Amino acid sequence: MNKLEITQNISFKKLGVLHCNTYIFFEETDILYCSADSNYTDIYLCNEKKYRVSKPLAKVSKMLTQEIFLRINQSYLVNHNFITGFNREKCVVLIGETELKVSTRNKS
Repeated sequence: MNKLEITQNISFKKLGVLHCNTYIFFEETDILYCSADSNYTDIYLCNEKKYRVSKPLAKVSKMLTQEIFLRINQSYLVNHNFITGFNREKCVVLIGETELKVSTRNKS
């Protein structure tokens, strides 16, 4: 399973994911959204790559900058910079036409 680590830089955060015995590093601003799957989190990047880490979404959320990421429901955390709209099905629309359901208490 992939490990998630965080390294601090003065102007931004970089995340490191262990993938096939190699750490892959990317900036947190490259994250499109994160999806919960029990005790794992799938991280989707804007370059269409996906990484699975062995941490629950709540822990991943605490590692990321709160001003950038929004928890839209129990299962999804989205980078607000990639939201392009909100449709009638009560979903946020992200770049690439990805639609994610918003919980009723998070609509405002």
